[in-house]
Amino acid sequence: PAVTDPDDTVEDTPMTEAAYIMKFKDGAKGVVTIVHDDGSLNTVAFLDREFEEHNLRGTVAMIANRVISVEGVKNNNQIKLWQNYLDTGRFDIACHSYTHKFWGITDKAETGVYLQQGTTTEVQYSTKDGNITFETQGARDALRDCFPGQRVLAFVKPGFGQYIDENGKKQSISPEGKRLIQENFIGSRSGGTSTQAWAATDYYSLTSFQVSLKHDLSQWTGQVDAAAKYGRWIIFMFHDIIPDSSVTSSTSTLKVKQSTASGLMEHIGGKVADGELWCAFLEDGMMYSQEIRSAKGTVTTYSDKIEVSLTHELDVATFNYPLTVRVNVPAEWTSVLLTHADGTTETLTPFANGDQMCVYANVVPDGSVAVLRNAE
Repeated sequence: PAVTDPDDTVEDTPMTEAAYIMKFKDGAKGVVTIVHDDGSLNTVAFLDREFEEHNLRGTVAMIANRVISVEGVKNNNQIKLWQNYLDTGRFDIACHSYTHKFWGITDKAETGVYLQQGTTTEVQYSTKDGNITFETQGARDALRDCFPGQRVLAFVKPGFGQYIDENGKKQSISPEGKRLIQENFIGSRSGGTSTQAWAATDYYSLTSFQVSLKHDLSQWTGQVDAAAKYGRWIIFMFHDIIPDSSVTSSTSTLKVKQSTASGLMEHIGGKVADGELWCAFLEDGMMYSQEIRSAKGTVTTYSDKIEVSLTHELDVATFNYPLTVRVNVPAEWTSVLLTHADGTTETLTPFANGDQMCVYANVVPDGSVAVLRNAE
C-alpha cells in the first residue's frame, strides 16, 4: 500500500529570509527513482525509448559478471553496448554484486546450507576466503573499471536466498556483509511494497516497490501520486519488461508487460514535467537526501551580484551532489547567470514566489562560492 503519512522530518532549510535550501531538487514535491535489476539489454532498450520520450532517467543495478568474468576478463562487446546507453545520460550504474549468488556469512572460506530464494529448499554452498569482499568491493571496482566515469556509489541487495542465524531467524545479508556494504557504498536498496521516507532511518535498507505481473497500472501510479502528495521517495524495482504478446500463464511474476510499464513512464513523465517530482538516479537521491540533513550556507548580496556558498558535515569528496537553493533576486533581473566555482555557467529563469522573484540555483556543497548576476 502507498504510505500516506507526510514526510515532515526534513523541511526546506532557511539560510536567510532571502534564500532557502530546498528539501527536494528544483523545488519538487517528491522523488521517483526507477531501478532495473540485473542488467538486461532488451529491457534497457525499452526503457531508453520511454525515458527519451518522457524526459526520465534510471539506474541499472548491474551484476558485474554480465560484463566482466570472475577472473577479470572483460566482455568488451557487452561493455560497449552498455556504454552506449550510459552515454545518453539517461542511465547510471549501481552495484548488484558480482555473481548474484549466495556469498556466505563470514567472508572466510566456508561451507554450509542456505534457503533458496522464496522457498524452504536447502542448498549447499561453498565459498572461498574473501568472497563477500569480492561480491561487494570487488564488484564495485570491476564496474568502475569497465565504465570509467561511473561512481557506483549505490548498492542494490541481490535476492539470492537466506540463511538461519544463531537466533533461528532468516537473514539474507550477514553482519559481515552489511559491514562491507557500509564500508564501500553510501547506501543500499532493499525490497518492499511502498514509498520510502526522504529522511531515511537507515540508508542501507531503503525500501523499494517491487513491480509484479499481478499488479495493474493503478497500483503503480498510486505510489507515484503518494510520493508527490506526501513528500516521499518512490523507488521502483523492475526486472524484465517484456512484450505483452510474450506473457503466458507460466510467466514469472517478476516480469511485467511493456504496456503497463509504458503507462507508468507516461504518468511519471507528467509529474516530472509539472515539477511535482524529481526523477533521480539512485545514488543521486542518496546523496541529496543525506546532504540536506546537515546542509548550511551563506548568501551575500552586493549591488551587482549575489554569492551563495553551501557546506555540510559529510565527506565532500563523496557527497558533492549540488543542492537546490531558492534565492530571491531583484525584480529587474529577468534572466540570471549562475557561475560556479569551476567557471561553468548556466542561465536561470526567475519565477514569482508571492511578490518576490526567485531562482533555483543548484550549488555544490563544498564551501566554494557560486555567483548570481543579471544576465541581461
